[in-house]
Order: sequence, then C-alpha cells, then structure tokens
Amino acid sequence: MLNEDLSIFFDETGFAELATIGSATYPCIFDDSYSLMGIGADGRQITACFKSSDITLANVKHKTSLTIRGKSYTVKSVQPTGDGKLTDLELIEV
Repeated sequence: MLNEDLSIFFDETGFAELATIGSATYPCIFDDSYSLMGIGADGRQITACFKSSDITLANVKHKTSLTIRGKSYTVKSVQPTGDGKLTDLELIEV
C-alpha cells in the first residue's frame, strides 16, 4: 500500500470542491464528466471522492442527498477503495 499524503487534493482553497451533506460540508474530488462508457443512459458518470473518515462522519449511504457547486445530487452507490482511505460516491443529479 502507498502512504501518500493526499491532503493537497482535499484542500478546498486549491483542488477540492465542497460538498454539503446535511448541515456539514466536506472536501471532495468532484468529477462531472461525460464518458462513452458512462453508467447512466445519458452517458454521464458523476462521481465524488471523499476521505473515508468524512463519509463515515456524514453517515452516507444509498439515496443520501448532497449538494456540490450548487447542484443537488443523490447517492447511487458508495464504493470504498481497496486501502479504505478513500470512498467514491456515484451520484445522480436531481
């Protein structure tokens, strides 16, 4: 396992976006892109990557609502990474 310092990616003054879950905000790596192999019918694959500890604190699960960049999303799936440090959320725009 790599023990990289990922804090630069979760710095909201730089790379990270802020997601609002309930009344709290958490930094995430946000990807709202189009893909030929996209999961959705419209070819959109929307994901947000969080530190696993933040997702645990926010008690995120399927159908949890959150806001990123002023848009509302619902969690389609929660996918922890192999080392458990990060969690990807697959999102559906509401």
